[in-house]
Amino acid sequence: MDQNQLLERVVDFTRMIEEAAAIADWPRVARLMERRSPLLESLTLPTSPAALQALRQVRASIDTLRARAQTARTELEVEFGASFKNVQAANAYVNVGML
Repeated sequence: MDQNQLLERVVDFTRMIEEAAAIADWPRVARLMERRSPLLESLTLPTSPAALQALRQVRASIDTLRARAQTARTELEVEFGASFKNVQAANAYVNVGML
């Protein structure tokens, strides 16, 4: 695979990753990123302006996705904490009811 084809595949994977992230399908995002990573590592610095711009867009997508994933993680941590407190409250209620 030549560098242009390689870059096209990276761009395709990036688009699929963005689509999966848009619907919060984080397991799919992770699988796609695992497939894209070796391709990214195989790329050499492009010389054409169009290829450089495509690579910049991939980089911007990676940065945006990292921020979205961190936000989703924080939201899940908050939800988990609230759920855990609800479980503790329900357990306390059950324990009091057994007295």
